[in-house]
Amino acid sequence: MSAKGLFFFFSALTAVAAAAATGGSIIRSFESPCSDCVDGLAYRSGYLYHANYNGPREILVTTTNGSLVASVDGPAGLTGVDYTGTCYWVYDHRSTIPRNVISRLDASGSVISSFAAPNYGYDVTCDGSYLWYSTGGSHYLNYIYKLTKGGSVLASFQAPHGSGYNNCGLDWGAGSLWLVQCGARGGYAYQLTPTGSVVYSIDMPAYRPKGVTWDGDYLWFTDAATEYVYQMRWSGIGVEPASVGRVKALFR
Repeated sequence: MSAKGLFFFFSALTAVAAAAATGGSIIRSFESPCSDCVDGLAYRSGYLYHANYNGPREILVTTTNGSLVASVDGPAGLTGVDYTGTCYWVYDHRSTIPRNVISRLDASGSVISSFAAPNYGYDVTCDGSYLWYSTGGSHYLNYIYKLTKGGSVLASFQAPHGSGYNNCGLDWGAGSLWLVQCGARGGYAYQLTPTGSVVYSIDMPAYRPKGVTWDGDYLWFTDAATEYVYQMRWSGIGVEPASVGRVKALFR
């Protein structure tokens, strides 16, 4: 590589590290199992669950290194997924009425129950007793709903956001809600109380963060700009790439 090329490479690397310094450090990354699997993301017992939005009607299961383990049938148009260990909760946007549907699936993907979701949405997660649902698509629809498993609204609050940012992925973990928002200028991640108060927030080291999940120690998220999945420390001082492969992932 020429001296000029090296200058621009390390300048870009420095810029990524500086951006990530406000949002924690990237530990690892891998390419998403499909081009339309960057929306819904869930973690359970060492595995990641990816919602396939435009492709086959399925949820893809991978290891935390990205190896494909299984696929599970599901409704078309999935953007939200959560796995409790015994069943899936999914959100899908349909071309027929009702257009916004939350469904409970068994382990094989068969629908156990479903109901119309409040407003146009993005993701759903289960805390064991209740469902939490993020609405998106407009600055004015950035709400999070607390629902019964039958679909009754128990509470709602407006998510923290600025003009031009939309709710995307949502997850429940460690007694908190984990939310990512994306917009024209990048993205944010929030740790929220169940009533919507911000515990902590970061600028995301990603241009278009979409899916998010908390594994008990680390935050996982997807980036629609790179079509990669990332594991990130929730707080940190920067990115120190451990391999050329990960540098390529960050710049892809």
